[in-house]
Amino acid sequence: MHDKPHILFVPGLACNSTMWRDQIAGLEDIADCWVAPLPAYDDLTPIAEDILKDAPDRFALVGSSMGGYLAFEIIRKAPERVTGLALIGTTADPELPDVTARRWHMIRKSEKRGFLTMWREFIPRFVHPDRLDDVALIEELMKQAYEIGHYTFRQHQIAMMKRGGYHDVLKTIRCPTAIMVGDGDILTPVATHQEMADTIPGALISIFPNSGHLLSIERPKETTAVLRGWLSDKPMQEAA
Repeated sequence: MHDKPHILFVPGLACNSTMWRDQIAGLEDIADCWVAPLPAYDDLTPIAEDILKDAPDRFALVGSSMGGYLAFEIIRKAPERVTGLALIGTTADPELPDVTARRWHMIRKSEKRGFLTMWREFIPRFVHPDRLDDVALIEELMKQAYEIGHYTFRQHQIAMMKRGGYHDVLKTIRCPTAIMVGDGDILTPVATHQEMADTIPGALISIFPNSGHLLSIERPKETTAVLRGWLSDKPMQEAA
């Protein structure tokens, strides 16, 4: 009898283990679930290095948004340790000037008006319009931001500004790969995910209707279902 495979979840900006709560509950019968802590560094490379220091020797890797960038960094550094890859609401494209400008706008606004005030105003960019009246969902995002804090938020924004592209990494990925995107994701749209799916050999893409950027929270059951099927992939089971 084989031990359960390890699955390592990497959160997105201003998020923590709470964003993976439903997936952990839904997968713990078939996987040993870990959530990567994200130190407050202003560079993605040392964050990925810190994650790798304490991660299991071999693991399936799930990254959402900024967590997707860190997943690429991890694969670039230690591809032999990753048995499977799931990417949610992310991109392999390099940082663009208009995105950097928006990040600085968020930082300056948070310094002027308060971090949580700023974050509440920007949440509509992260979730589908149909979910903006979901008080529990919005408050969950606010609580995670509060726990992360302004300093870490600022450091991670700067880290993402520095990133290059990951298209070179896409071509090297050989493990079972699942890609998920909401059809209403305005930050990393469907076309971005389709390009990744077309580049990674054998990658499967799932497009969720009426969904935004944060699928693990917006569509927890559907996200868990895709991950469950991905974990059952025979090559990944053999690699674990």
